[in-house]
Amino acid sequence: MINIVLDVMAGDEGVEANINGALASLDGTFTVFLVGDENVIQHQISQKKNKFPESIKIIHAESSISMDAKIAEFRSDRSSSIYHGLKQINEHKADAFISIGNSGAIFANALKVLGRMPGISRPGFAIPIPSINGTRILIDGGANADSKTENYLHFALLGAQYYQSVFKKINPKIGLLSIGSESTKGNQLTLEAYKLLEIHCPNFIGNVEGTDLTNALDVDVVVTDGFTGNIALKSIEGLAELIKANLLKESQSSLISKIGLLLLKPSIKKIYKRLDYRQYGAVPLLGVNGLVYVGHGRSDSSAVENAINAAVQSVRNDLFSSLEQSIVSTSNN
Repeated sequence: MINIVLDVMAGDEGVEANINGALASLDGTFTVFLVGDENVIQHQISQKKNKFPESIKIIHAESSISMDAKIAEFRSDRSSSIYHGLKQINEHKADAFISIGNSGAIFANALKVLGRMPGISRPGFAIPIPSINGTRILIDGGANADSKTENYLHFALLGAQYYQSVFKKINPKIGLLSIGSESTKGNQLTLEAYKLLEIHCPNFIGNVEGTDLTNALDVDVVVTDGFTGNIALKSIEGLAELIKANLLKESQSSLISKIGLLLLKPSIKKIYKRLDYRQYGAVPLLGVNGLVYVGHGRSDSSAVENAINAAVQSVRNDLFSSLEQSIVSTSNN
């Protein structure tokens, strides 16, 4: 039986959204361990179910880490729901951990409790980005503000293996985010990273620009440092919100616009769905010794449900073993 650990104390929507998402995900093929205040969890479930679900277990945690907590506040905290949840992975009592909480706290605790995969210098967030031709991965999406050359190589290897496992594409193509497509463009770090990726990644296609993140370019995994990656990600999210707002505003400007919107509504709904972070549920922190997923702070029950399903699928696909093997294979070459 697959065991998934969910930190129910995290996220802007609170405990109820996390529990609703967990209950909606259950299909009898896996168990969800809810980590948090046991009394609160019991009360929430009793209001929704006459009988306590067999596929739900509770792990009590005395505290939770707020979204705006500073690193000094959680560095040595061993009472939090994040820490207790990650311990289940470390002690091989569960297969994957999910939290909609403070990404910095999850990153720091994952390093402390699980450690890095052998051969990995720094873990990174792998973020799915919708493009004209499908979905591609951006890594690192914000785990590391500062990166070294070798981090870029490890991001590329982890991202490519994750893409292959999740999207079922053999030998996905890798690009390096820079300020121009030419190999001579970029700062000193990206120039050095280019040379390293060119040597160790047979499917490296070279530099890609910011516009290539969502266009029709044939690239699957885009590699960058966490600082740049997070800015790029937030810019895409902001642009998506702008498009949605303008569509709504313009649709109200005239009768013709309203009719046009009505005719286009099915297509627009499909576009909105592709741009909706809730469809992906949560993103993996690749490079730690276990499967760790981090969700958007605004995640609702639907996003939580999708996060659990994504984690379950990764366990079934034996994602962690494939990640390990990809690093070992490169190290031996």
